[in-house]
Amino acid sequence: MKPVAIAGVLLAAASAPAAALETDVVLSGMFGASLSQFDSDATGSDVDVENNASRFGIFASTEEGPIKAFLHYDRAASNDGAGREDVREFFAGVTGAWGTATVGRRSTDYRLAGLRVDPFYDTSLAGSFGAFASEGASYGLSELTNNFFADNSLAYESPAFMGFTGNVAAYINNNSEVAGDEHDFGLGVGYANADWGLTGGVQYLDVGGPVVNGIPAGTTGSAVRLHGTFAWQAFSFGASVEQVDIDGEADARQYGFVSATYQLNEKIRLAAAVGSVNNTVYEGTGVTVGAFYEVFKNLNVYAGGRGVSLDTDDTTTFATGVSYAFDVDLE
Repeated sequence: MKPVAIAGVLLAAASAPAAALETDVVLSGMFGASLSQFDSDATGSDVDVENNASRFGIFASTEEGPIKAFLHYDRAASNDGAGREDVREFFAGVTGAWGTATVGRRSTDYRLAGLRVDPFYDTSLAGSFGAFASEGASYGLSELTNNFFADNSLAYESPAFMGFTGNVAAYINNNSEVAGDEHDFGLGVGYANADWGLTGGVQYLDVGGPVVNGIPAGTTGSAVRLHGTFAWQAFSFGASVEQVDIDGEADARQYGFVSATYQLNEKIRLAAAVGSVNNTVYEGTGVTVGAFYEVFKNLNVYAGGRGVSLDTDDTTTFATGVSYAFDVDLE
């Protein structure tokens, strides 16, 4: 179905019960692009203009009393001629005092936990393999943190109790014709305390099939992540530690990532991150630094550099980019 047709369906679905219910429709999107230079001891140098995860979407909701039903559609958009127009997320849900339940294609909670600690996510300073990447997670975060969206997900998140929440999800197999492909499962606990500026938690992901980002075809495995963030005055800090066990591999893959940001003034935010990867073909350490400048609300530019020392290669990346986000209430 074409994007225009999908948008029409969503708008009609959200607007139909307007006479009896409170409805809301929001159109949102992000344009991202960068000019970068990537240097590798093994492959040489490359200068290019890149699309940084540009996308657009619609969020529609209907609310009556304490119950809200919602629909979310998010689609990748190409600005570099690559022709990429993938559906990133398309899910529906309902939320109330008992929590939130969703069904459809959506991000895993495992991915979202890693995204929150990465100030360089979806920029040309990212790249979980240590090679060049124009979107996804930084070096030191596993491939399961990249732009990975699970089909046929059934997910639930509990309401907060003394700052704690729980989440559980099943990602139903739709590749039964592929040998060894089974259902995937996710489970986690989170904590948030706004007065202390603290969040944290643990996320577990059981991978039962080959069609999963970062898991070799035909294998199964599991992953666990400990994560946290802390904000104090103009500073913020984030950390993630992961262990990814792939069946058939002798040692578990290990990932460590720490980040820090400092709001220098109203317009400028400085950021730095250090990542470490072990027991993979791209193990090593990486350091990223950068500065973000808010030209005006929702329009940001950045510049920075990254160096990764791999066991098999040394790489450096320098990039300057721009991102513009918009959020329009159609009701």
